[in-house]
Amino acid sequence: MSAAPFPQRWWLLIASAVLGLAAGGGWAWYQIRSQQVRSGATTLPSTTAVTVAAAPAGMIPDLGSPAELGALLHAHAGTVLIDVHAQWCEPCAVLAPRLVTLAHDQPQIAIRGVDAGTSSALATQLAVDILPTLIHYEHGVEVDRRSFVPTVTELTAWLARAPPAPTAH
Repeated sequence: MSAAPFPQRWWLLIASAVLGLAAGGGWAWYQIRSQQVRSGATTLPSTTAVTVAAAPAGMIPDLGSPAELGALLHAHAGTVLIDVHAQWCEPCAVLAPRLVTLAHDQPQIAIRGVDAGTSSALATQLAVDILPTLIHYEHGVEVDRRSFVPTVTELTAWLARAPPAPTAH
């Protein structure tokens, strides 16, 4: 396996600092992107040396396939929040209990996860490059997405101020 060209490594390091450090995920983003460059892959790596404790099992169910996502978006008439994460991602581990709290406080919101390590095809289909990424759907239509680690209050405010989904004609 050859290393990424020198200028490309610097670009990745600078981009990770600019895009990810505010959310605490700069190094994780750099690791993902540099692994993709080294391997020529278009999917997220499934393993890494960093291990982080996951959220309590079963609290936020994970989707495993594009078909499961499609069925959820079709069946749920209101707000759906998708959390794209990985077990090794430290900012994802910080976000997980906040999502559990949101799910408890607002049960009308369907919150599901996508583990980029085990469901890399779904993460790639969702065009996720930075972890964690939250994708907000209203009535089956994506209305916003963010790569950040908000508090429960910030998360609630973000979901409330998202633009309404377009109506079908």
